[in-house]
Amino acid sequence: MVVGDIISGIFTTDNTYHYFQPAATTEIIITSCFATNNLRVGLYDGVTQSWSYATDNNLNNGTGMNLKIGINNTNYLLLYADNSGPSYTGIQIK
Repeated sequence: MVVGDIISGIFTTDNTYHYFQPAATTEIIITSCFATNNLRVGLYDGVTQSWSYATDNNLNNGTGMNLKIGINNTNYLLLYADNSGPSYTGIQIK
């Protein structure tokens, strides 16, 4: 992957913490994250979690977050969702 490439992923399990850790020296800006319901998005460094919580109490509607999170090999993406596998998209900047 090179600078400017679109990065995205869909996890297939729910009610589980998922992580996306780029390779060393790679930096990515996460621009959006999605799930069916109750989405947690944040950073993880292998020990400490820090996340924000987006929720939709109507299970028929999706939960999404438009954001800008810079991640790298040290501080990487954390996702958790109820009732669906979470997904993310972003762009590689380094």
